[in-house]
Amino acid sequence: MGGHPNIQRKTFTIAAADGTRTDQSLVGTISAGTKVVVTEFSAKVSPANSANVTLRVGCGAANTPAASLTGATLLTDATYASGAMNGEHFGDGGGMVLVCGDGEEVRYTSSAATGGHLYITLSYYTTAS
Repeated sequence: MGGHPNIQRKTFTIAAADGTRTDQSLVGTISAGTKVVVTEFSAKVSPANSANVTLRVGCGAANTPAASLTGATLLTDATYASGAMNGEHFGDGGGMVLVCGDGEEVRYTSSAATGGHLYITLSYYTTAS
């Protein structure tokens, strides 16, 4: 749904000192009866990274979902090569990219951004289930 009046946009900078991150919420606590609708997502790594950075982002009540042969509510499950400004981008903020289940948060798990940074940008809104 384009033109939603309550789209929020957040940008995160995860530094090397932050280390490996597991099951981190990008949207804060989402209560039962509410869904998160993602309208834009981007992730990239700085050229200063000395090792590849893995990133998995998806919808979960307590954990980032694992990749599965039977399917999982994932936005991305990628590895970004070190030494370049590698990454990916989905959506433009006007349409739906991913809809989480009732009470689920957009969560991420990543390896350490060794020597550099991981940048994540997310646009979303919440709606009643």
